[in-house]
Amino acid sequence: MFSRTETEPAAREIVQSEALKVGTAIASVCAMLDPAVVVLGGGIGSNPALLRPVRETTAALLPLTARIETSMLREQAALHGAMAIALREARDTLFFRRGVRAAAL
Repeated sequence: MFSRTETEPAAREIVQSEALKVGTAIASVCAMLDPAVVVLGGGIGSNPALLRPVRETTAALLPLTARIETSMLREQAALHGAMAIALREARDTLFFRRGVRAAAL
């Protein structure tokens, strides 16, 4: 779809529609949490064609917004996140017991 945005108006409309949704969600989060940066990841979120319209949408909704960037992990963002959670859980299982850290090794 992203590759067709230059030649097909329908593809541009779809990207703009998604950018509006993502930008609105980011604006809501920024209004509540005031993050310094928001990272778009995954196969769709990290596509450069989405970045500019998301930034524009967010800027139109908020006077000050977080920096919005795309993830360097691209479509592997979910995999890396799942691995990080699994490693954290394994570490906690090995080194913590009932909320108390086990003796240092």
